[in-house]
Amino acid sequence: MTAKIEDVKPEEIWLNRSWLALLVRGIILAAAGVVLLISPGAGMAFVAFIGGLFLLVDGAEKIYATLKFGEGLDRRVWIISLGKALLEILLGLIIMANAQAVGTFWVRFMVFLVGFILAAFSLWELIKDPAIKGDFYAASSSVLMVILGVLLMVVPFAFATLFMRILGVLAIAGGGMNVYWAFRLRRVVIPSGTDEEEEE
Repeated sequence: MTAKIEDVKPEEIWLNRSWLALLVRGIILAAAGVVLLISPGAGMAFVAFIGGLFLLVDGAEKIYATLKFGEGLDRRVWIISLGKALLEILLGLIIMANAQAVGTFWVRFMVFLVGFILAAFSLWELIKDPAIKGDFYAASSSVLMVILGVLLMVVPFAFATLFMRILGVLAIAGGGMNVYWAFRLRRVVIPSGTDEEEEE
């Protein structure tokens, strides 16, 4: 006696097979969020490490391309291309070896730069825009932006730490949602041999 298994929609099959990957991704994302929440410095180091790894891979790829496909290039151009690729690899290795220091410096610098731009533009708007002078709310907003910009420049590390912790909270929330949906998708039961006939 033969019995044909009930047809199952392709999207249901895909969802059923992807739940485990979604679960793993959610756990990793949540774990990264916990690390950022507890130790923001580790998050800064991780960002720097990934940047160094990118430079290393990019430099290696350029060396490979130059050596394999650079025969028709002018010798000077060939040497410059190879030299730039080697410098990229060296810089990537240095960054990866000093990820904590580089990450902390880079995040502080970026926060300082954002603070400078925010304070400068808000101050310029406050001084040069005559419409703001007659508008209490607009003027108050510009003053607050100037104060915030100055604070970002004065204590960049504190704001960088706060930013990393906010990212940590978002990562935990995102990871939790992934885990939730993974278990929801796991309930989509797909019998084996959906496209075949089973014999009893």
